Amino acid sequence: MKRMVATSMISKAQQGDINYLVFNINTLKNKNNNINHDSGKLSHLDLDNSNHNQTEIKFDDMAEAMINEKYMQATLQVSPLLEPQQQQHQQQQQQAIEDKTPNIPHPSNQGRKLKVVGFDLPARKRQKHNVDVAAQNVTAAIQSCVSNKDRLDAIYDACSKFDHGIESAHDIEVAMGADIALFKHLPFLLLKRQRISKENQQDKTNSVDVTSTSAGDDASRTSVDDNSNATPTATPTSPGYEYVSIMEEISNTFTALEMVLRCSADSVSTCFARIGPELLPLMFDFIEELSKTFTHSTTNNHTKNKPQKDMTPKEQDDNESHSDTSTITVDRVVALKQEPNDQNDSNTSSMQFVSNVILKTCTKIMGHFARAGALTETLAKTKGLLTTLHNVISIPEESEFPIEAKLNCLWIIANLACSVDNMTFISRNTKLMKTLFEIIKHPSGYEENHCEDIERYIRLLRTQSVALRAFLNLSWAQENKIPFSQDVELVATLLRVASHRKSSWCGSGRGVSGILLQCRRHAAGTLRNIAAAPRKYKRRLCRLESCDFLETLADIAKNDHDSIVRGKVHATLFNLVSADTAKLFTEKRNVLDVITTAATSANAINNSNEDVRDGNKVDSQAMAVRTLRSLEKALPEDDEGYDVLRPTLSRFDSQITMNRSNSNLGSVN
Repeated sequence: MKRMVATSMISKAQQGDINYLVFNINTLKNKNNNINHDSGKLSHLDLDNSNHNQTEIKFDDMAEAMINEKYMQATLQVSPLLEPQQQQHQQQQQQAIEDKTPNIPHPSNQGRKLKVVGFDLPARKRQKHNVDVAAQNVTAAIQSCVSNKDRLDAIYDACSKFDHGIESAHDIEVAMGADIALFKHLPFLLLKRQRISKENQQDKTNSVDVTSTSAGDDASRTSVDDNSNATPTATPTSPGYEYVSIMEEISNTFTALEMVLRCSADSVSTCFARIGPELLPLMFDFIEELSKTFTHSTTNNHTKNKPQKDMTPKEQDDNESHSDTSTITVDRVVALKQEPNDQNDSNTSSMQFVSNVILKTCTKIMGHFARAGALTETLAKTKGLLTTLHNVISIPEESEFPIEAKLNCLWIIANLACSVDNMTFISRNTKLMKTLFEIIKHPSGYEENHCEDIERYIRLLRTQSVALRAFLNLSWAQENKIPFSQDVELVATLLRVASHRKSSWCGSGRGVSGILLQCRRHAAGTLRNIAAAPRKYKRRLCRLESCDFLETLADIAKNDHDSIVRGKVHATLFNLVSADTAKLFTEKRNVLDVITTAATSANAINNSNEDVRDGNKVDSQAMAVRTLRSLEKALPEDDEGYDVLRPTLSRFDSQITMNRSNSNLGSVN
């Protein structure tokens, strides 16, 4: 039966029903045959479509091959059609792999086991990120997004791509217009936030009206069912959730813009010229709005903690009559209905977190603008900037206001004070200067001993350090030296900070010693600048602290372990020398001893002509030598003060001669 089916298939192929196939199938008896009937293997299959009239085909043999179950189809291995160059390249790669493979002899040949150590090939290097394309794609996505999902995806992508510290890459982002795209994205979000806020206010008004109606109906009741009046749990579609979501999107937009502004100073100036005048008022409004929540919460806490005054019996009776429990007011019903729930607490905590991020980011954006030297004068005279900075730094420490935002504002003030024109402009802002002075007064001795924890102490120290830096920059202007020198409380505070070398919180591993060192350096530098006031104000300074001003400076110059602090204090003593104050120096023997000891130390002669204009390179030895020479010139030889100074000068000259001789002997050897 099988033979008949195969014969019929072959006859159909001959009649042209299907394409004519030619099989050259031979038996194993012939040496050139490729079919082995005994083994049942088909080793070769010759397909020939060119000649359809071959007479050597044996259809019976072909049918026998087709119906025999022992025959199996062979898989043809087709080699790829490669060019000669490609084949040669493949051969070279294969040869290179074989060359890298270690040729290890068999252990039986050596008579011992060999250890084979395999080495992993290094991973492929990651391709260099194309900053131009990435910035262009992110910018285009922000400009074209409108729907909620597209906006969130674009902002998240921007935050992930722009969050790096490569200044040149940020310059490219600015060149691609990323700052403009992010700024244009803000007004749409602010408008949507305003709409959501109005809807929330309307819903709140409607809920109060409904509550007022229910309170009038239930006025005769003496108790309220808490379970029936409980506030329903907020859902993701509630107005509170929607408001928090739009605020998070605004926060991420500000964050992405801050990342872009990590560029060079020139690119920062370019950004300010593009968006600065329009962006700053928006940030001022945001900072003012969010800062009020912290000031109000602080006021409420003070009101709650304020002790109640004693009331007279008549006032107690009146108070009891007004607090009759039979009358239920609208406010009381609303308060009873506002039961806490998890969703509202979650929205509140999320809103608090978002507010903190916006405050820190907005102040940091202003800080980026302030670090460009070409923008300091323009920024200082921008309407509302100094007022906003003052409002932030004047928020009480007891509030939960983010310390980073406060430090950013103090840093901005200090940076703006680097400009000569801004020094007098900022010092004329009375409210701002008063707040800065209040900051440098803390931590006081009482606060250091009675501070609750180290976190609060470090916050006080950090704000004091940056505020002192602002005073250091402001005191450089000649116009500010006179009012600062006349402020007795300011000078006393600077002396106290410069003398603060130890703290009970030192050694905690939180950097307290380092912050104290910065404070001492800034305070000593401010005293050095103030001491360069005109002649008559120098005498007033020397007579401060019951004429102990010079002795306090001498104690700092003698006992402080930091060379920069000692050098600045010796520079202060040098600036205080004049014809009116020279005699006051001779009246303080310990002050002369400290100066002489510093001047007669080794290498004093080599450093006597050193440039001392840079505060971080002041050499106490060089300044001490200049102070003694100035005292010698300021006092006439027939003055009794010169008689006191003469032994000091003789000891100084003899020590100089000895140092020179030792130096010459060392050079000969």
